[in-house]
Amino acid sequence: MAVSRHWVECAVVAIAIAVSNGPIIAWQTLEPILLADGVFADMSRSEAIAKLDSLNSNTLAVGTASLLLGGIMYDHLGPRVLAVSGAIGASAGLFGMAAAIQQPSLVDLLYPSYIFCIIMSYINSWGAAYYFIKIPSHPYMVAAVASCSFALGDAVGIFAAQLNMRFHVSSWQFFFGMAVLSLVGGAVCSAILPSLSQFKAERDGLGIPDTKEGGSWSGGKEGAGDEGCLWRSLSKYWQDLRVACRLFCEKPELSLDTLHVLAIYMLVTSILVHQYQLYLALFGSSNASFLVNLSSLIFAFGGCVALLIWGAAAEGMGSRGFWFLLDIASTFFFISVATPLFAAQIVGEVMLTFLFNLITNALPFSIAFIHAPPYLFGVVSGLVYGLQGLFLITITPIQEWAARLSFPDTGATSRTSLDANAAPRIFVVLYVWFVLTAMTGSLRYWNLWRSGSRREPDEGTGLLAKS
Repeated sequence: MAVSRHWVECAVVAIAIAVSNGPIIAWQTLEPILLADGVFADMSRSEAIAKLDSLNSNTLAVGTASLLLGGIMYDHLGPRVLAVSGAIGASAGLFGMAAAIQQPSLVDLLYPSYIFCIIMSYINSWGAAYYFIKIPSHPYMVAAVASCSFALGDAVGIFAAQLNMRFHVSSWQFFFGMAVLSLVGGAVCSAILPSLSQFKAERDGLGIPDTKEGGSWSGGKEGAGDEGCLWRSLSKYWQDLRVACRLFCEKPELSLDTLHVLAIYMLVTSILVHQYQLYLALFGSSNASFLVNLSSLIFAFGGCVALLIWGAAAEGMGSRGFWFLLDIASTFFFISVATPLFAAQIVGEVMLTFLFNLITNALPFSIAFIHAPPYLFGVVSGLVYGLQGLFLITITPIQEWAARLSFPDTGATSRTSLDANAAPRIFVVLYVWFVLTAMTGSLRYWNLWRSGSRREPDEGTGLLAKS
């Protein structure tokens, strides 16, 4: 009965986080509304879309990288502090975005406000991690339910599009309303999640010993005197970070899994951050709006279905079979998106939903479950998240620059026209990342073949084996 109550609480917290998160993945659906409201009205349509895409890409990267910071804060401040402070911070960012759109003179405020909103949203999402402690026997399903907060958050885009179409609600009014709802979500998390002292007591009650030098996980009452010493806590976490980095060097399976995840992540985001621009170039304005709205709908509900199916199956499915399925999905995604047909793009959106939700929400936890000792679970998963953000924020400008060398901007100046080379630039980046995905996958399979063992590498050393 208590376990059932914990599942209900986990679902409610996930929904509250989804409300608080604001428009993380729904940005492409909001772009047509932002353009119609005159955001970057002094630019051509092509330039304005490129500016919004760049904003989406950079903020997504910074937000993902901030998950490492969230892991540090989670261990030392607890889930309630992160969920509530994240919701308040996301609300402040949404208020800033609303002001930037309402007052054209404040348009420069849009960039820092959105970045701050995303960072605080990702910190807010750590609130659901508490249920790994409350339901330790089903960690994959906990990861699936908790990660549904991001998938559900994409319903925000559909909601905004419907309000705009039916009631002419502008983007700034929508962001203002979301800012208020974010505070409500924070209040719900505050009522459900435990205090820091209760969280530490429950975590330490698991009794998982500190078996490695440099580990800061302790059982019983050890470390109780560190609560008032943030500097000592950060120093201990820095030790864990160094040990985790060494783990990546010492365990080739961990490094290859992470490298493959990064390649698939960049493959998927090469389309995700340019969806509206690609659809506009291929099919025109009306069909482009339809496709990004459909994408939000698929993301919202298909993402939850994909995560829950994965959570139910992953505990009984060997990781070799799961990774093979993931690679098949990546191939189907590439073929669908690379085919410039309307129906193929819809198939691509379905595959995008499956891949993006697993890569960004579930697989970092899965890699840590399999390869990391329990006291390094948060650090290792945070490092995988952080590397995703680092890759996106550093490599995206380079790949955009290289693509423009091959397919230069045609110099569209009209507010209604679009650069004719927009689609080829997106496709060439997609092709490159698919090749790199195939290469990293081949390395991973070669390493498995070379091991010559039917047993999964190190499957008994991670948190999953301790559950």
